[in-house]
Parts: sequence; C-alpha cells; structure tokens
Amino acid sequence: MARNNFDVAEGAYKLLNDVYVEDLEKLKNLSSHAMQIVNFKVIDKLPGWEVGTRTLYHLNSKGIIGPLDSEEKVIQLAKDFDDGETNRVAAGGAPLTEYPKVMIKAALDALLAQNVVKSPKKEAVGAAQDALTAERKLADDLIPLLWDDIEHAAQSKSKAVRHEFCMEWGMVFTHIPNYGKVNIRAEDFDTHVILPGVLLRLGKNLGTGGPKATTNTHGEAFLESKNFDPTNIVATLILYERTVVDITLIEDETIDIVIRMKKLVA
Repeated sequence: MARNNFDVAEGAYKLLNDVYVEDLEKLKNLSSHAMQIVNFKVIDKLPGWEVGTRTLYHLNSKGIIGPLDSEEKVIQLAKDFDDGETNRVAAGGAPLTEYPKVMIKAALDALLAQNVVKSPKKEAVGAAQDALTAERKLADDLIPLLWDDIEHAAQSKSKAVRHEFCMEWGMVFTHIPNYGKVNIRAEDFDTHVILPGVLLRLGKNLGTGGPKATTNTHGEAFLESKNFDPTNIVATLILYERTVVDITLIEDETIDIVIRMKKLVA
C-alpha cells in the first residue's frame, strides 16, 4: 500500500514538474530577452530611454543581468520587468512592443499558479517516502520473527510434514538477500545550501530503471535495493548540472552520502 501511494504521489509530482520546468525556461528566456531590449534602447540613446531608465527595471548602472541560476532569480527578473514597464509607461513612455508587458506577465502568472499546485504535490512525495520507509522497517523487523516462529513450530514435525508445513507458509530454505540502503542529502556545491526536489535514481548512469526518490524539504531522501554490484546514483534538478555518483550497496547496511550539485552556467 505504501509503495503504491509513493508511486502515485511521485507520478503526480513528476507530471506537474515536467510542465513547470518547461514553463520556467520559457519565462527565463522571455524576461532576459525583454531586459536586454530595454538595455539596448538605453545604450542606443533612443528617445525616452535615458540611463536612469535602468533603475525603473531594477537593473544596475550598466544594465547587466546576473546569472539566472535559480527559480527565485527567474521569477524576480520577470517581476522587475513588470515593475519597470508599469513605472515607465505611467511616466509617459510608450509600451515596449518587442516583448510586451502583458505577454511576460501572463507567463509569470501561469508559472506562479503552477507553483501553488506543485508545492503540495512535492510535500506529498516526501510524506509518501517517509511512510514507505516506516513500512519497510516494520516488515524488515517482522520477517525474521515470523521465520523463527515457523521454523520453531516445524522442528517437532517429521521431515515430510515439516516440508509441507513450511511450504504452506511460503517459506523456503534458501537465503534471500536483504536490502542495502543509502541515505542521501543533496546540497549546492558552492554554498552547501540544501536542495529539495532533487530527482534521484539508483542504477546505471545511462539507464532508466532502478529505485527512485525525490529529496524532501530538508534535502534528504532514501533509496534501497538488493543489487550489490557497483552502480550509480543519478541526481537531476532544474538549473543544476546532472550529477552521477558511484556507489556499491552493502547488504543489511545503510550508507550515508552527500551529493553536491553544481549550478548550470548561464
């Protein structure tokens, strides 16, 4: 049940997040291009575009736009452009036609609306992951007790009856590997700020299969597998470089690992 709930929560979040990532990139392009047009008009000294116009758009004295390497910075740039157009037009300037305010404002509003819907979906993934981890621990603790009870009850029976008895309980006398586990914390490579929403996959670098998880609001996630061959943890997050870490799980042991992700260069 907990596994199914996690798969449902993760699928719902991924569906929304994929659209969100595309729309964030669109807003980034629209806003940065619009601000560049503003700066070009100031540089070209077109009528109504004095050097002081840059301050209306919260640009620095040279009109340079900093790296847009986070959701917050992209959203803020769009808001700055909206403020600049509103104030400049109110002072008597003609609206920018190449990248009209209404177009960028619509893209911004749509993204903010998606974020409102996406946030609880992300929290639901974290809650489902915690529930799955708790259920797995309960099962791991219960299985050896169940095995011991069945094995103890079977000892007094004849060999043939003992075999049938164990078969009825679904028990076989072979070693079934337990899980190897890994606790993961994701953080920014340079600032060490925790990174929620990182999509993680345990498996070969160029593959698609394997256990998956998403870091919670504390930048943490949990993965487990019965594959003890050398493999990878693949981490992806919008505006960050795809990160691959080598790992080999150990049966019945938990490995703690920190994944440090580098921001994409604008």
